[in-house]
Amino acid sequence: DLWASEKLALQLATARDSGRQWVYTGAVRIDLRQRIIGGTPPPTPEEFLAHLPRWNPMPGGCSGVLASASVVAEVGSFDARYQHFADWELWIRLAGAGPPAVVDQPLVAYRIHPGNRTLDTVGMREDLALIEDAYGNTPDWGAIHHYLAWVYLRSGRRVPALRHFGQAALHGSLVPVARSFATLARRRLPSRLAGAGPEVAGVTAWRQPAIEWLDRVAG
Repeated sequence: DLWASEKLALQLATARDSGRQWVYTGAVRIDLRQRIIGGTPPPTPEEFLAHLPRWNPMPGGCSGVLASASVVAEVGSFDARYQHFADWELWIRLAGAGPPAVVDQPLVAYRIHPGNRTLDTVGMREDLALIEDAYGNTPDWGAIHHYLAWVYLRSGRRVPALRHFGQAALHGSLVPVARSFATLARRRLPSRLAGAGPEVAGVTAWRQPAIEWLDRVAG
């Protein structure tokens, strides 16, 4: 993963100005050629907290989070029992200590490649069971199936990916599935954005700073 050069400074300033102990930011997804292939503005802290009990809404994974040493000491670090969702479980504990702040800029580039995730769906289900037992949360199966669809796509297994996309749509994640298919279609087009076809209003403009700092990183 890649960071914009100003990421830490902006997050530290936001933590100071908001008085909050942890801060996340926006992220774009890039391929191995550093082309932007996805990414939308991050949720507001209120939206983030509303989704957190049922699924991990953090953009960019751990690469997007800055937390004070004191709050991590208070709630504890990553729980080694979790094979796949230790970050999600840590965000739940951090949220219990206080809400996060957000820097609504694309300061992280999350690199997508076939080795991002293993196909250990049994381990994922075990993690979900742990979280459900610990917090009484009912997982958002639409989001989970959407996530698994991308896991299979990255491994080149299209048939199970399509099956999980279908399950995601059936469980209420029709809009994310539609966006994923639009992203996949755009990847076939020769463009710096891997195709900048119709999107949610403002998303392309929101990504523009990431295009600029990624170009600087590429030198």
